[in-house]
Amino acid sequence: MAARESKTSMLEKKVCDLEEKLEALEKQVIRLNHNIGLNEDGSRNGNGLIHKIDELKDKMDGFENYINNLTTDFIKIDHRLEKLENLIADGVKERVKIIEDTKEERELIKESIKELKEASKNAITVETLAKFQKAVVGIAGFIAAMGTIIGAVLYFTK
Repeated sequence: MAARESKTSMLEKKVCDLEEKLEALEKQVIRLNHNIGLNEDGSRNGNGLIHKIDELKDKMDGFENYINNLTTDFIKIDHRLEKLENLIADGVKERVKIIEDTKEERELIKESIKELKEASKNAITVETLAKFQKAVVGIAGFIAAMGTIIGAVLYFTK
């Protein structure tokens, strides 16, 4: 009997120890559930890791949308820059052409002035004066017309 009682008391002691360990484990499980974000009934409590993960996921989605919007904006900016570069290149080509045209016109004017000097050296008559007058009026008209054209081109290109 004594042996049975000692075995029973040992079993009771082991049962008590196991019950204490079970209670400790239950408390640990409850703390872990709380840290994870679950109540005792299994519903979310909004305080734990699950809630933080959901918040991070929402933030990541927001950042993904933000990055997508930035990418779209950069593509739009690239297209606008390309258009501006093309416009600038076209404008430079037009200005170079205008400069070249004005150089040619200056040369023509210089040549016509030289011709007029040579013509006036030979003889001065009423006819030469009339021709000279016509040439000067023509050159003045040409210069005025070129000035108007150049002024209009410069006005509209700016």
